[in-house]
Amino acid sequence: MSRREGKKRKELYFSEEDWKVIEKRARQCKMNTTKFIRKMALEGNIIIKELKDINNLLYELNRIGNNINQLAKKANEVNNIYRSDVDRLKQEYDELCLMLSQFLSKQQ
Repeated sequence: MSRREGKKRKELYFSEEDWKVIEKRARQCKMNTTKFIRKMALEGNIIIKELKDINNLLYELNRIGNNINQLAKKANEVNNIYRSDVDRLKQEYDELCLMLSQFLSKQQ
């Protein structure tokens, strides 16, 4: 069975202006025009999420991970850690949770 067996072929005509808009939108979605048109016809919309804002969250998460590693190393070396270190880590964790909550509320 060939790839095209059982498929319906339809020709559509677009003005030059409309076609340029379709091509631009398909590029924005990182899709070819055929896939873009098919998806739009069947589902009616395409949602694109820009995740540039998540870079700050990842940076903060990495920073907290580094702090945890430093505390673990210190605790293993001297069998003791300071309450202030744990409090600082808790504060950074709370800030990260707040940032994550704000980011997710913007996405909805």
